[in-house]
Amino acid sequence: KGLIDGITPLCIDGGSRVTMTSLADMAVGCLIKGGAEMSNALEGFLLRNELYDASDTCLMLVGAATVAISQDTSFDQKLMEGQNIVTLLSSVESPKLETIWPVRCLLKMAVVRNCLRSTLLVLNAAIPNELRWRAPHRIGVVSTKRPSLGLFLALVGTILESSTEATRVLLDLLDEES
Repeated sequence: KGLIDGITPLCIDGGSRVTMTSLADMAVGCLIKGGAEMSNALEGFLLRNELYDASDTCLMLVGAATVAISQDTSFDQKLMEGQNIVTLLSSVESPKLETIWPVRCLLKMAVVRNCLRSTLLVLNAAIPNELRWRAPHRIGVVSTKRPSLGLFLALVGTILESSTEATRVLLDLLDEES
C-alpha cells in the first residue's frame, strides 16, 4: 500500500515511461515552487529518483537560483584602510538559506546525473558575476554593484563541496569578460 490508504504507488511496469517522467517532472516543479522550506525534500527526490528530466530540472533550478540571488539583500563589504583580507573574510556574513538552496539542489542533481560540467556552464551563463565576485559592466549611465562577498564564498564553497571534479570544472569556466 501507498503512504495514504487506498493509493497504491505507481510502478514503471504499470505505466508508461513518459507518464512516469511527466509525474516526476511535476513533482520537481512543485518542490522547487516550495522554495527553501522544501529544499531538503527536493534534494532527496533528486538523489533517489531517476525518472525526472535532468535538463529541465537544471533549467528550473538555475532560474530559481537567479531569482533568489537577485532578491539577496546582503551588502558588499569594502576593505577599509588598515584592514587586511583575512579580517574582512572573518567578518563576512553568509547568505540566507533562501538565497543558496537552488544552487545546492542543482549541484546534487548534477553529481547524481553525471552532468556537472554542463550544469556549471548553464549556471555560469546565468550568474557569471556572482561566481567571480565582480561588478558587472556599466549599463548606460547606471553602475551596478558587486555581489556580496558572502554570496560569492557560499556559491564557490557549495560548488567545491559537490564533488572532486568540481574544482577543475570551476577553474575552467569562462565568460565574455574572462
